[in-house]
Amino acid sequence: GSRTVGTLHGGPINNSSTIRKNVVGNMKYIVDGYECNIVIEKKNNKKYIIWAYVLFFLLTALRYDTGNDYQGYYTSLDYICGYLFNGTGGFRTIWDNYLLISDNEPMYLILAYVFHWLPYPALFVIGAYTAISVFFFYKAFDEYKVHSIAFILFFASGFLFWYWDLIRQSVAIAIFFYSLKYIRDGSLWRYVALILFAMLFHYSAIFLLLFYPLRYVKLNKWIYVGVIMASVVVLFAGYSFDNIFDVIGDLPFYDSYENDKRIGTHYEGFGYKLRLTCYALVAVVAVLRSPKTDAYLKGIVTIGVVLLVMSQGNLLVDRIAVYPYYAVIIAFGVAIKKSRNIYAVAGWMLVAALFVLQGKSVLDKADRGCSPYNTVFSDDFAHGRFKEKDY
Repeated sequence: GSRTVGTLHGGPINNSSTIRKNVVGNMKYIVDGYECNIVIEKKNNKKYIIWAYVLFFLLTALRYDTGNDYQGYYTSLDYICGYLFNGTGGFRTIWDNYLLISDNEPMYLILAYVFHWLPYPALFVIGAYTAISVFFFYKAFDEYKVHSIAFILFFASGFLFWYWDLIRQSVAIAIFFYSLKYIRDGSLWRYVALILFAMLFHYSAIFLLLFYPLRYVKLNKWIYVGVIMASVVVLFAGYSFDNIFDVIGDLPFYDSYENDKRIGTHYEGFGYKLRLTCYALVAVVAVLRSPKTDAYLKGIVTIGVVLLVMSQGNLLVDRIAVYPYYAVIIAFGVAIKKSRNIYAVAGWMLVAALFVLQGKSVLDKADRGCSPYNTVFSDDFAHGRFKEKDY
């Protein structure tokens, strides 16, 4: 029958019949992605791939007030472009307002300056962020030959809503995905250069410098599985990591968040634990099936799960965890790509159910402000209206 099977952050996950339909749908998408990936890999149909990214770019760049942080970015860019850069305040005012703009990464201000003379400069800055991130996602997925599978996981896992919400950090995440090839290839300085470039978009990328040594870590895959499952045990045991939060809150550029009401948030409900358990199980499958040449992905994904469990909804730790955990999109894509028989594909179909639960968990959190989807062609944009946010 139709019944509520759990809650996440106070909202229903969904009724059982709808979940069954979504599970079946996602199973079909995974199989379709598997078949499409084989066709694309064999025929190298780059023009179709590029068109997919063009459409994704348009879907993202032309959105309006879609994502919890969109309004904040839009109004901030309007101020920076209209007051600081457009002659009203002048160069002297930039220095007078240094405390206002010092929390913004360099690329934020550079792009604001580049587009400040155009009408609706905020749209062009957000569009530039979108173009850069889509480019690096394309390069990353092309490097691992997982275009179709990665696109499906991008949507099925709920990462799309993070992407639309975290406008600056989304670029840093895309750059990180591409930089993984340099961990694989042993190109230290190229990896460092890319991460420093990512820091121009979001300072949190500095933590990614710690991931390079993982290329030298050659642990048995069951050790990673043990760490992931131990994290799940810790999750259900309700252990708190408040002391770690205090240390992170003292870091440069993060101290301003210390009194933010979202920093101290702790999610303890069954729905939140179910969500992270799904994350962990998907990570386990990716770890078990990742080829030896991509062993570093096992360590990165495992760290992502551990950080998610430690965060318990803490905004700062979540922002760091999103980098390594969502690398599971590539790790999972590489794993399924290596499966060349129908029995293996059937196994992946079952794992697709976990992605449904992940995606639904994000949706039940008001999908990070991404619903309803709105565009620059709407009356809201024409009249400068923003919807009321429920963080």
